[in-house]
Amino acid sequence: AFHKESGGYPERLAELVPNILARLLEDPFGNASFVYSRAGDGFSLYSLGPDGVDDCGVAIALEDRSRRKPKGDVLPLD
Repeated sequence: AFHKESGGYPERLAELVPNILARLLEDPFGNASFVYSRAGDGFSLYSLGPDGVDDCGVAIALEDRSRRKPKGDVLPLD
């Protein structure tokens, strides 16, 4: 909706409040909102994952998903 209205993606997630979102959701694995950054003409958005560490958007490896606190971030589905 933001992209459609403004022709681009926001620089920060906070720009979505209050016109697109009532409030920012917190990352269930962190103490803040999801990790967001602009990337060229698009953006990157992910959760810190169960280990609570920012792995720079590197997803949890498939073979590690059964571990209690796998290393890696949780990325949205394409």
